[in-house]
Amino acid sequence: MPTRKKPHIRRPRDTFPQGRYWMYWPYLRCEDGKPVRGKKTILGPSDMTENELWNAYFKLKKKEIRTVRWMFSVYLESDLFDRISHPEDRRKRKNMVVDICNTENSRGKRFGDILVNDLTPPLIKKYLMSIPSESSRKKRHNLITMAWNACINDEPGMPENQSQKLKLVYKARPLGRYVSDESYWLVYNLLPPYWQAIMELSYILRSRVGELATICMDDILEEGLYYQRSKGSNPEITLWTDRLRKAVDFLITHRPRKTDSPFLVFNATKKKTRARPGGRR
Repeated sequence: MPTRKKPHIRRPRDTFPQGRYWMYWPYLRCEDGKPVRGKKTILGPSDMTENELWNAYFKLKKKEIRTVRWMFSVYLESDLFDRISHPEDRRKRKNMVVDICNTENSRGKRFGDILVNDLTPPLIKKYLMSIPSESSRKKRHNLITMAWNACINDEPGMPENQSQKLKLVYKARPLGRYVSDESYWLVYNLLPPYWQAIMELSYILRSRVGELATICMDDILEEGLYYQRSKGSNPEITLWTDRLRKAVDFLITHRPRKTDSPFLVFNATKKKTRARPGGRR
């Protein structure tokens, strides 16, 4: 007689059948492209029904120790974290989570092992003030606040966001001196034509050196210049103006004749194309 198939069970997240048991094996993070999971917990026998599995799962979740590390693990699996589009920003945020959780106090206790219910504004402030850099302090403060909000959205029974209650005054970073028209044209008239074109392109596009060097010939469109900013910003098309058209036309007409480089910016000194000025050719 043909064997009867087992009924399909809609299992909770992070639960797996293993031998004679159903196991709860929570996902924590990804390291070197491989998942890192926590401690295995037996939920019940492998022949338990779907209702029994879910009841055992919810009973375990109620008993789950909610530490700062757990709070960040929920955040890294949340929709709030998934909305971060740039891979580099996601990587930096994960590294910051590891730094926060592994920071030890004077008694050797890690910040990640503190219970969420025990976190208070003074305790969070004490941790933040141990960070010498003010910019790093502000980033970590924002990250703790975001992780707490993610848990409030996804996990029942979370306490009120204590990080949001903490009011720290961060000094505004002084802005550089604004370049006046007189200063701009003074420098412009001192430069050779190639660097005049680079200066115009950088000023009109509001670009960094690395961003400017990645503009390709295929980015020159009929309506304007396609431009991909770094740091996770969305790409944009800068419409043609007389000054932008003049700068781009100069770079096109003065490209080396024998080159297969896809980039618009070239090395005017050695007559060889390269992807990034000052970088690898």
